[in-house]
Amino acid sequence: MTHGLRVAEGDRIGKTIIFAKNSDHAAFIAKRFDANYKHLAGHFARVIDYQTEYAQSLIDAFSISDKAPHIAISLDMLDTGIDVPEVVNLVFFKIVRSGLFIRFLVGMERDAAKHAFAEFLAGKNLGANQIEFINLIVDNLTEHGAMDARRPYESPFTDLNDQGVGGLFATADVQRIVQVLAEVRVRAAAESCIIAAILQL
Repeated sequence: MTHGLRVAEGDRIGKTIIFAKNSDHAAFIAKRFDANYKHLAGHFARVIDYQTEYAQSLIDAFSISDKAPHIAISLDMLDTGIDVPEVVNLVFFKIVRSGLFIRFLVGMERDAAKHAFAEFLAGKNLGANQIEFINLIVDNLTEHGAMDARRPYESPFTDLNDQGVGGLFATADVQRIVQVLAEVRVRAAAESCIIAAILQL
């Protein structure tokens, strides 16, 4: 509450996700928060996990910048699968063993994602769908930090061509795209493991 980034002209801590190690730990964190901040008890910080009744309603409320809860105490429910751009604070009250988990949370800078494909794009004369396809990959990397090699064969990529990447690019180009994605994933894992090690110090 004192060290997190603040919003509303500094009046309130910004949207925060606290990652707990299990349900009992999450309940303990919520109980301690309520005891220390009685005027905010019961609504400002809430446990949101698979056992929470009306969890989706809480997630929806958490996604609105001015609406409580402002602190979501999570196990794995918020780790993947929701997009709340207003989140400005992440607190890890558990050991983080996966570097890719952190990269997934923070994504990848757009310039870095574009740079990953700079060599592939150099000197190529691509069609509109091919350009849009690469832009979709860059968008995915920007949001998630890494991308599985199977993803270009799924929606929204198959919206451009039923066969995904294989329907838009020659075999050699497909192999190079898959290679770039693998390189990004390896680099992400290595960088994120360093961050995870620092967080555990």
